Amino acid sequence: MDGKLTLVVTYDKQEYRESTMQALLANYKKQLLSIVDHCMQQTETELTPSDVGSKPMSLDTFEKLLTRLNDL
Repeated sequence: MDGKLTLVVTYDKQEYRESTMQALLANYKKQLLSIVDHCMQQTETELTPSDVGSKPMSLDTFEKLLTRLNDL
């Protein structure tokens, strides 16, 4: 929204404490920023399974396929 990621979380206040949800959201933000930082440091484009086909493929299978292609 307005160029910013917005996350709305609803939860059962009878089941979870607000402090628990705040900790969950703080960890979510930390992990998301870590992913963004990783991506920003990349200097080359990397293919992912979704880049090369329409059928689902596990990352393990994809990496094995890339290894085979690189060995050719």
